[in-house]
Amino acid sequence: MQKIDKKHLVGLAIGDGYIHQKGNSCRLCITHSEKQLSYLEAKAKRLEKAFGCKIYIMPFNNNGYKAYRIQISHDYFRVVHKWLY
Repeated sequence: MQKIDKKHLVGLAIGDGYIHQKGNSCRLCITHSEKQLSYLEAKAKRLEKAFGCKIYIMPFNNNGYKAYRIQISHDYFRVVHKWLY
């Protein structure tokens, strides 16, 4: 992962997403409304490039509103989680 990618990940965790911790595992979660689906797709492509894996966009019911979510796990998110929370 390049430095610019690390800065981008921290920005995502502060802005549009959050880092969920369960045990020793941490994952970045980002949810957007149906209107922002293309924006989420662009984020997924950038994360795929940074991590070298396929990221799936999943439909999500956000309190009755149609939304979409991406999630990705990586050891680096434990470091970011410690910084932010």
